[in-house]
Amino acid sequence: MSKKMLYKDAWQSIGRSPGRFIVLVLLMLLGTFSFVGLKITGPDMRQTGLNYFNQTHLADMTVTSAYGLNQADQKTIADQAQVKTVNYGYFTDAKIKGSTNSIRVFSNSGSLSQYKVVAGRLAKTNTEIALNNTLKGTYHLGETITLQDGTGLAKTKFKVVGFVKSAEFINHNDFGQTSVGTGQLSGFGVTTKRAFSLTEYNLARISYRDTAKFNAYSNAYTKLMNKRQATLLKDLNQHRAAKYQAAKANLSTAKAQVSQLS
Repeated sequence: MSKKMLYKDAWQSIGRSPGRFIVLVLLMLLGTFSFVGLKITGPDMRQTGLNYFNQTHLADMTVTSAYGLNQADQKTIADQAQVKTVNYGYFTDAKIKGSTNSIRVFSNSGSLSQYKVVAGRLAKTNTEIALNNTLKGTYHLGETITLQDGTGLAKTKFKVVGFVKSAEFINHNDFGQTSVGTGQLSGFGVTTKRAFSLTEYNLARISYRDTAKFNAYSNAYTKLMNKRQATLLKDLNQHRAAKYQAAKANLSTAKAQVSQLS
């Protein structure tokens, strides 16, 4: 009997205030849809990221060195467990003349961490460059830019031949910090290896055989890569003293030559 009265009262309340009832139903539906949307957005975004990483063959690990990666370093990297592919290259930071923009200039990455062309093409000569797509509009295809303060660059003038994306830069609002220009990178550029005058590679991209079975967002993958990073860093640090002494000797030689000339 009490339930019948409760139902009767509920229907009477709905009849007296249909607008309020409709609003409450819509709010419940909105909350449900929001919850479902949030529930599926995360996995969808992660899957989109994984597809992008696979398409561009994103490297599992990247090694950079201010002193270069010599033969001993390269052997150490190659001797690491489960190493599948290693691509060596160059990079440097430079300021674009006539602007406050600073970019990180890479040599073409080869088979790992490939660049996705948005417009134009990748550089084919040492006087061509492709910029990241967020700089499209600021610079145009066919335009010539001059790079300043780019240590290790054999050329300073480059023709813009394309705009690209890279899985190494997911956040397009923050490309990192630099010691040139304003101290903040505005983007990146890709040219050929011949555009650099460095005698040793200063960048290595590494992929491993056994990482294909892991989800890049999983704790297992993160744990494995943290372990390998620590091991590789420890092994590479064994060459630090020798590289420091070699750099010190080269600097002393250069100073002696300058003194003789003066």
